Amino acid sequence: MLGTPAELDPKDLLNFVGGMGGPALPMEIIRRYKEISTDDLDLIAVPAEREILEKIVWPLKSAKICYCLSNYLACIAMAGLVGEMMAILILEAKRLEQGKPDWPNRHDFENKGQLDRIKSLSDLRIITDGLTTHLKELQGIRRKYLHRLSFSHTQLVGNARKAYKGAFHVVREVLGLTLSKHCSAFQVDSDILRYVKTKMPVDGSGE
Repeated sequence: MLGTPAELDPKDLLNFVGGMGGPALPMEIIRRYKEISTDDLDLIAVPAEREILEKIVWPLKSAKICYCLSNYLACIAMAGLVGEMMAILILEAKRLEQGKPDWPNRHDFENKGQLDRIKSLSDLRIITDGLTTHLKELQGIRRKYLHRLSFSHTQLVGNARKAYKGAFHVVREVLGLTLSKHCSAFQVDSDILRYVKTKMPVDGSGE
């Protein structure tokens, strides 16, 4: 028995949050953190826009936390969520510059399955082959683990790591965050920047 919540100490809490039936040992948490905190998985800034933070950035962070705590199924679920939100964001961001009357509206697009969304983005030629691959891989991993009782968990750890990395690379490529070569500032993908500006409140002066 863990006792009442008020009586939990840090050791009890680590015993509770471990995702594989055992305690989340501090050294193991650190080891897993280092596994998915390499230079190619470093995102040091993001657009501070509420929708992007709530639907993409925090779920991506949650996926990483879940992996560190050995909650691998939750990691896969969160990474899959990020993939789905990114597909919708891509369409909305690109629509502002390139959208045509025959593009699917947001409601219809959100009601599609993820594979149909990916196909639509590919048919419209607004995602790269690399993005298509990552999005399909994310969808495939998520579907197997979250929809099939018969699917084996023998590769769960590796697939959770793969799902997180796939979600991360989708976010980084779409947001396009890079350091400017000309000044000490960040550059953001122009379509994403345009989308973020549409979400910014307009002050009383109309500026």
